Amino acid sequence: MLKHLKSYGFVAAAAAVVLSGCSSHDITPDAVVLEQKQKQDYANNFVKHYGTIDANQTWDFTSNKVRLGTRAASDEILIETVDGLDWGVEETVDENNKYTYTLTKNLDLYNDVPKKLPEKVRHTGESAILVAPSNDFYIYPISCQGAWSHDFCIKVGDADPVKVYHKFWSDYSKPYVNGMATNYSIKDSTLNVSRRAEMPGVHIYAPTGTPVEIYLDKLNNGNAPLASTVTGSAIVLKADAKPEGVPLNENSIVEYIGIEDQYDYDFDYNDMVLCVVGNPDTPPTEKIEDEKYTVNTNVTKRYMIEDLGATDDFDFNDIVVDVTENVTYTHHRTYKTNEAGERTEITDIITNTAKSQKAVIRHLGGTLPFTLKIGNTTISDVAPQLDVDVNISKNISGWNPDTNNISIQVEQTSGAVFTVQFPKAGEAPMIIAVDPDQQWMPERQSVPNSWFYLPE
Repeated sequence: MLKHLKSYGFVAAAAAVVLSGCSSHDITPDAVVLEQKQKQDYANNFVKHYGTIDANQTWDFTSNKVRLGTRAASDEILIETVDGLDWGVEETVDENNKYTYTLTKNLDLYNDVPKKLPEKVRHTGESAILVAPSNDFYIYPISCQGAWSHDFCIKVGDADPVKVYHKFWSDYSKPYVNGMATNYSIKDSTLNVSRRAEMPGVHIYAPTGTPVEIYLDKLNNGNAPLASTVTGSAIVLKADAKPEGVPLNENSIVEYIGIEDQYDYDFDYNDMVLCVVGNPDTPPTEKIEDEKYTVNTNVTKRYMIEDLGATDDFDFNDIVVDVTENVTYTHHRTYKTNEAGERTEITDIITNTAKSQKAVIRHLGGTLPFTLKIGNTTISDVAPQLDVDVNISKNISGWNPDTNNISIQVEQTSGAVFTVQFPKAGEAPMIIAVDPDQQWMPERQSVPNSWFYLPE
């Protein structure tokens, strides 16, 4: 069973039949009739084995997200604020009316930060951009103790920047959690609200490779505004503690991002500290030089193919081929700031794209001669073999991971040549796409029913 398909129900609908035209090798009327009958028999047997196919059932079961191209992707981006970290702050007052605030939750996380980013200990950061992984992730502000007020902002791809919170105090003598200094006391019974700020978390889901920029905006030391400090004045560190009370799975990766706010440039990178939680992966960084950076994306799909040698065989192992696309995007970023220190006229354009594609045939499980076409590339020099693992690598071009433009032509024992294409929704499939870690089935062992059911 595909590990990313958890709960499936059954939806009844009329079965559709894959009726792609026969190849140019044999276009006689008898060959057309034979191909249509063979595919109709296959579709009937598929429905008999797995049940009626829902008209909306698709056959790409990969977990890859839509790749980032030159098109705008803002409609595919999710940025939402969520509850910030819960520190369980308890307030106490003594006989002298002295207030003390104590943490009762997330202590491991809070104590780990000064170990990683101690005060006045210099670190070497770099100008960088975050890059969205193939999964969603969360960013939680942990503390901010820099001297200057600021807005903490996040910009994901082409979506509008999101202001997460506004810090408006200037005392950096204490570290703050969710806007409150720990063990900070005041002389009267009135809570000093200038020491507080709501610091929510942010949930981000974007196409793989989407640039994610974090920055402090409207920096002000009480005298004059400064230009924004971007992700470039930051350092990323592995965390030894995991936050409590937030979405986590056993494989979740946790990292810290420490940001320098430019106050006397002490480079301890603890003026603003973020906790990044990956589900499971955290976003990698790409270095920015001269306002340019590159983003590398990778997508791999495993195609499992039936060659129609039998109409009741659903092991999908006659051809198993992994197809990979690697793309490097070069970005050029520009922005201006106004007199208030606010960023204006932000642009981020892709100035160059370098792409390479490769196919690796992993397994052969059929005896019929075939020609495999992927994108613009035709592979016709691979001999059929029954139940043999192979690693035959071919450079290809023109493959579209979004449309799955892959097909085969198979010479049947009758001499006719049938064409099998990636199926449309609702059709009985002879090709399916899965993640590259999905193992193929043994000979004549049908794939599980759960692969072909729609989510409830």
